[in-house]
Amino acid sequence: HGLDQVASAMTGQARQAMAAHDLAAASDWVNRLVALNPDYAELPVLKGELVDQQQAAAQQLQADLDQAGQALHDGRISGASTDTAQAGYQAALALDPQNAQAKAGLAQVAAALIMQADAALEAGDSRQARTLLDQAAPLAPDSPDLNTIRAQLQDDGGGDVAATAVVPPPAASAAMPAAQIRASTPTQAPPVAALSPAQQAQVTQWLQQAAAAAAAGQIMLPPGASA
Repeated sequence: HGLDQVASAMTGQARQAMAAHDLAAASDWVNRLVALNPDYAELPVLKGELVDQQQAAAQQLQADLDQAGQALHDGRISGASTDTAQAGYQAALALDPQNAQAKAGLAQVAAALIMQADAALEAGDSRQARTLLDQAAPLAPDSPDLNTIRAQLQDDGGGDVAATAVVPPPAASAAMPAAQIRASTPTQAPPVAALSPAQQAQVTQWLQQAAAAAAAGQIMLPPGASA
């Protein structure tokens, strides 16, 4: 009787973890229950519930990666929409924080944002360059290219061609729950600085390389980030 009471309590803990979408904790509780009482009557049902949730999470993860990869291929890097590459990869990391494909994709998102910031700086729009760098910084904080452009902005003294300030959308953290990332829709995305033909060609090349690397599960760092 006492063993059944303990098993019942552990079953409740496992279901609470599943309700919170903490499948790692739920799996741990199920494993403990198996070790404690493998003949517990509710164990088969509990295992089935866990498997169903694990399969659903795996399907959602793959859907997020597929959406992000397509967005990266199409050049939808970041912005107000939830179907951008950045939003998709961050949603994937919320489900699987160690996912190599999502990390590779975010590295390429950062590279594209840094390139756009460089174009904005060349056009004399320091404010927009800062906005883009602020979006890229959480994704590639150690990028030498990002730090170089920041130094150029400091030397520039803060002069801006743009007449009005552009407020960047809040950068979604990789730790943000996936459902919150998908539901978060800023009202307006900052305008993207125009790229020169050479810069656009380089961004396109990076995006194509990123799509191939993401499909292979390889991590590609922004240019200069491996220095």
